Amino acid sequence: MEVSKTLSRNLRKSSSQSQISLGKIVLRTPCLKNTNMSIILAAITIRQIIHKGLNSLNMYAHLYQ
Repeated sequence: MEVSKTLSRNLRKSSSQSQISLGKIVLRTPCLKNTNMSIILAAITIRQIIHKGLNSLNMYAHLYQ
């Protein structure tokens, strides 16, 4: 829920760049005229971050097994 609140807040801003902060990671995506497209892009980037995090966790889990 926190992420979606942040996304909607950032998409409301009419700036040249929408800023999505997820924890310490801050991604800057060019603000698109089509809001749905920027939401989709943000969701894709967030999913990629989560996948990268899970992959690194899995690597550590294999090391300590």
